[in-house]
Amino acid sequence: MNVLTLADALLAVAWALLLGDLFHAAGRARVTPARRLLGVGLLAVILGGGWLLERTTGGRIAWRPVAGMAGVLLAWAGLALHSWARRTLARSWSPLVTPSSEAVLTDTGPYAHLRHPLYGAILLLAVGTVVAHCSRATLVVSVGVALGIAIKRRAEDRALEARFGNRWRAYAARVPAFVPRLPQDPPLAEWDVDAEKWTATLVAPETK
Repeated sequence: MNVLTLADALLAVAWALLLGDLFHAAGRARVTPARRLLGVGLLAVILGGGWLLERTTGGRIAWRPVAGMAGVLLAWAGLALHSWARRTLARSWSPLVTPSSEAVLTDTGPYAHLRHPLYGAILLLAVGTVVAHCSRATLVVSVGVALGIAIKRRAEDRALEARFGNRWRAYAARVPAFVPRLPQDPPLAEWDVDAEKWTATLVAPETK
């Protein structure tokens, strides 16, 4: 097995694990058979359309081993984030936009850093797939996934605000949607004050 085939296999496994986890969770969340069938049908259309586009447009546009393996790592990082986020939500997870009756406002785990780590994880998977297997098909499907997430995220934010009110608004003001904020250094003025106090403590005994 060459590096190219290995990269494709690892991408396929990552997506299969993600979809398997989602379908398993949907069963535990008591999703109706009609909605589950709709989800399977939509997934079949996306995968079938992507496969057809891949076959008719010539497959990969370019392949660079280093970038390809970096894309695989990015995709698997997305899978790990998705697993962490969904298990943090536990019974609060739902495939629907409207929160379930058991839902609580979660701000622990990855939700302490991102409001939508599940969607961010899928975007990481999509970007990693494009980097590792850059083709017209993966580009089109990834753009479609990103647009779908953008639409659903806005609808979900409105539903969560309606459910949790000021608690959600405070959380949304504090935590970004997809990209975590970098930790900020303490203000320089605080460091200056502490330094002056420390210097005063050291110098004072010598002046007596």
